[in-house]
Amino acid sequence: MEIFNIVGDNPVVTPEGLYIPELTKLWKRDKTKNKTKAQSELAVIYHLIDPRSVYAKLSEEERIELVLADYLNGGKVDEAMEEAMGKYKTLITGHVSRYYASLLKIMDAVTFYFGTAKVTGGKDGNIAQINSAMNNAYKTMQSLDQAKKSADKEVETKVSKLKGGAKFGIVIEE
Repeated sequence: MEIFNIVGDNPVVTPEGLYIPELTKLWKRDKTKNKTKAQSELAVIYHLIDPRSVYAKLSEEERIELVLADYLNGGKVDEAMEEAMGKYKTLITGHVSRYYASLLKIMDAVTFYFGTAKVTGGKDGNIAQINSAMNNAYKTMQSLDQAKKSADKEVETKVSKLKGGAKFGIVIEE
């Protein structure tokens, strides 16, 4: 089952996605007429967890900051949202996706290093260290590219397997 569909550039939970108890909890607690609060909370979950999100290219810190600003007006993720994020992550990720997430954190650290390193010349300079770091970063970027392709394939496979386990005919009452 597909848990989210992209409609007008926004992730929207599918009816099948509401079979997941943690997502249903967010939906049911929203008493607004058009479920705008729940839609925003579900969008946060999608954008913070799903590697297919447009926000996935950002560092984890930037991703969290921008997603919360864009969908919760700078608010915070509460306990119910944390539980839903944990379940969603479990459903769509595996070893390859976790490896890819680890590589992203390494690249964030390398980017920070290059952004803050002071180049010094001379006998005690750090030019050789910076060159070495640049060469290693290039290799890591190649690994990152390959890992992203594998992680995307893993997510697509997991999502397609979920489709076979959908329970139709369940009605969610307010």
